Amino acid sequence: MSAEIESASFAFFPELEALPESSLRLWAGNAVPSFFLTRAWFECLISTGLDPADRVALGALQSKDGLVIALLPARFVGGSSGALNSRTLRSLTGPYACLFRPLVAPDADPMQTAHALGRHLGTAVTRSDIIQLDSLDQAWPELSAFEAGLREVGFISAQYNHFGNWSEAAPGRSFEQYLAAREGSLREILRRRRRDLEQQGARYEVRADDEGIEAAIAAYESVYSRSWKLPEPYPTFHAHLIRAAAHEGILRLGFCYLGDRPIAVQLWILWNGSATVLKLAHDQEFDRLSPGTVLLAHMIQHVIEQDAVQEIDFGRGDDAYKHRWTARRRQRIGLIAANPRSIAGLGVLARQAAGRWASRIRGDRRNPFLR
Repeated sequence: MSAEIESASFAFFPELEALPESSLRLWAGNAVPSFFLTRAWFECLISTGLDPADRVALGALQSKDGLVIALLPARFVGGSSGALNSRTLRSLTGPYACLFRPLVAPDADPMQTAHALGRHLGTAVTRSDIIQLDSLDQAWPELSAFEAGLREVGFISAQYNHFGNWSEAAPGRSFEQYLAAREGSLREILRRRRRDLEQQGARYEVRADDEGIEAAIAAYESVYSRSWKLPEPYPTFHAHLIRAAAHEGILRLGFCYLGDRPIAVQLWILWNGSATVLKLAHDQEFDRLSPGTVLLAHMIQHVIEQDAVQEIDFGRGDDAYKHRWTARRRQRIGLIAANPRSIAGLGVLARQAAGRWASRIRGDRRNPFLR
């Protein structure tokens, strides 16, 4: 292990603005592979996506000269006055994140840094604290090194399936080629529903910048309120995200209108050649016309032809419709770590082991994609 890693120190910071200035290099340019690891994303979560009792804890691993070499965006939930004197340190994710992992400086050795981060993190929390990170990519190369660092200081970790992420590679493909790879039944539905909507004068809009953004947000929320969707747990989060994405030029907010009435809406984000759909909803009054399906095809055509994306990402979850539009599934997992020498830690690890045993007995029959 390098001398820089050996002499590193670790501290939690309560807000993004309190981080050392050198942390900005972890977010510079196109170094961040996913929008869900950008500073803008974490700003949205901190502003409008947390519970009142959550305490932001941005864990920074710093070299001897004070440079930030790794960052773990997290928050403490619960409190030391709770049962068994335990808290939980959770990743800064919530119900909207599609990917999470610690950020590592581009000039740091990834394996050594992940190992050191796990070791320092386990030392920084109390023995009764629980560490829980979710939305991790199962294929994250440094995951084993991070877990090894936690083990060195007495923590035992366990992984669990969190959600599926469906996507489709799109480099060099036309929309016609993409559509030709889909099921014939889906193409037929699109043909018929497009015709029906066009006969009624449907039109489509894609918003990408700040101009008229407040009216666009009002239209988005109008459609959402008339859809089948349940109320959001953080009702101002998506409006905040839309404004931030528009400001950064990475927003693609799509609408289907009949006359002046928006009847379907979709929120997409572009980042590093990937287009991710985060939210989609349509007015239930128009179910028979399938405006959401037609708008989805329109948005995919837009990001392929206008934005030349390399990947179409369907975000979070194994919703049944997604495998009709995409061919690749990636597993997102959670990681829970606890110290078995504490009562709280022993209880958490026992429950996790029992849950995994029950899952094996079921054979994951509830979701065939988890096999």
